[in-house]
Amino acid sequence: GTSCAKSTAMPIIRNNLLMLLGGQTVSSLTNRDEKEKLRKQALAEVQKIMKANTGEAGVEDLYFTSFVVQ
Repeated sequence: GTSCAKSTAMPIIRNNLLMLLGGQTVSSLTNRDEKEKLRKQALAEVQKIMKANTGEAGVEDLYFTSFVVQ
């Protein structure tokens, strides 16, 4: 079923998002436009992985609820 494929996708999603976010500078994470661009990139990445694993994008939008910049 799709739940199996979803659980397979989760580590890939987590890894790819960490790579995407890890490559950002502090200024890009605090700048509104840059954050929005990053959110769109992250969404596209998640949809790509979900499509590869389940055959459908499955995700319509992503929201960053909190940012910890270290």
